Amino acid sequence: MVPELIQALNNPNPLVRLNAAELLGKQPGKASQSTAALIKLLSDNGEYIPPQNPYGFTEPLALSEDYYNEYWTGKPLSREQFVRVNAAIALGSLGSTEAIPALKLGLKDSNPKMQIASAWALTRLKEVEIVLPVLSDLVTSSNPDIQSSSLRLLKATGAQGAKYILPALLKQFDASKPESRENIVLEFRDLGAAGLPAVSRLRETLEGPDVNARGYAATVLANIYEDLARQNIKGDLSKDDRRLATKELEKILQIVTKPGAKFNKPPVDRLRTAQTKL
Repeated sequence: MVPELIQALNNPNPLVRLNAAELLGKQPGKASQSTAALIKLLSDNGEYIPPQNPYGFTEPLALSEDYYNEYWTGKPLSREQFVRVNAAIALGSLGSTEAIPALKLGLKDSNPKMQIASAWALTRLKEVEIVLPVLSDLVTSSNPDIQSSSLRLLKATGAQGAKYILPALLKQFDASKPESRENIVLEFRDLGAAGLPAVSRLRETLEGPDVNARGYAATVLANIYEDLARQNIKGDLSKDDRRLATKELEKILQIVTKPGAKFNKPPVDRLRTAQTKL
């Protein structure tokens, strides 16, 4: 089967080539046979454009099980429309270290999907540090899919990428429109005390035009302040951070408790409780 798939990488139809690359990526025991051909495919500019149906909608490619892996591992979709994107993903799946130089070039590709695919492959090949600045820049893309994909991959890098996550989130927050911030606000929910630098922005969101973002911001702030309170009780919160946190919390409580404020009671109660422990 592998020889036939390698031969299919030369097919004039880009759909055949990208599917062949995906299938080769699922043959880890045969990596030595397909690596050279896949590396060559990293320069393939072929793109599959799905046909439109009679109603004018574009027919999407069928989703594979990799669609769900994307949310947990940062892995891009395995059936992207660009041939070289699938080749990069396949090389990462196969663990082909010979592809590292070519994948590093992919980080500079004009297509952000190729940058993300190359970054994912390089993380699989233990080349994490080089991809972090690239991902940090991509989260400010005007394309929501690129933003979310790069952020998921950044989170999936674990401890190595931790120092980039908050700056990346802040960049994405600042690049977003005030009237549509609910998704980016939710990205701060698991940062805990590390989210303190974002508190002023989240506070402003409490009075912003996005109704959903206002509610989410209250919950996220409650998460951050509960963790700050725990750190303070343990003696792990610096004086400067405690001073900043206390000052901001006073402003936050003024907003969420003023007459006519429409915030759910649980996050408001959690913020009040945190205040007693700071």
